Amino acid sequence: DLLGYAPEEVIGVEVAKIFADSADLGRFMQLLERNNGSLRGYEALVRRKDGRDIWVSKNAQYYRDDAGAVAGIEGTSHDITSLKRAQAELNAEKERALVTLAAIADGVIATDAEGRIDYINPVAEMLTGWPATQALGKPLMEVLRVIDEDTRQLADDPVRQCLRTQRTYRIPGHPILLSAGGNAEYSIEARVAPIFDEQAQVTGTALVFHDVTELRGLAREMSYQAAHDMLTGLVNRRE
Repeated sequence: DLLGYAPEEVIGVEVAKIFADSADLGRFMQLLERNNGSLRGYEALVRRKDGRDIWVSKNAQYYRDDAGAVAGIEGTSHDITSLKRAQAELNAEKERALVTLAAIADGVIATDAEGRIDYINPVAEMLTGWPATQALGKPLMEVLRVIDEDTRQLADDPVRQCLRTQRTYRIPGHPILLSAGGNAEYSIEARVAPIFDEQAQVTGTALVFHDVTELRGLAREMSYQAAHDMLTGLVNRRE
């Protein structure tokens, strides 16, 4: 039924004819021998009698004659085509999401439920000064060093605040991001949101932030101009 043959038709069929890729049979036999004649969960693309290819998971083992010599191979196969299709769709969706996150202008950092980074996009790499190869697995606050613009004090851990309330949390005030090595400072706006699984359990967080250095600078300049005489720089009458 799996291969679309009648019982009398399948007897005597060459196994190589069943494998969609004949080279896959060679790999299957090599792995079987390498694993002392026992193999479980080998995934292969096989061809039905009607020409349609399906994915199967194979368990196989040698069977031996009375003298202990290998007499043949026996085993089972079950259809995993739907599972492979779902995996392919999931991988494609993940790839689209990663491409999107890499292309947007905002910094994006994802953490696990312990606050350790498991994803950082290129914009976040640039602003924090941390390449992904070094940032992954690190606590968020080690990579995202944020201070308050007025007090110059370190901001509270936004992930901890988010996990505690299980709600979206916005870093208050006028946060400033310190780039690694202290080479640059960026005024940012940042929000962190919890990530839930199917059981409504928090599995991590997603933090999104963007550079508002220029915008905040313009706001300070406009505030100054509104309060001072442009010619003398002295406080104006309204101020």
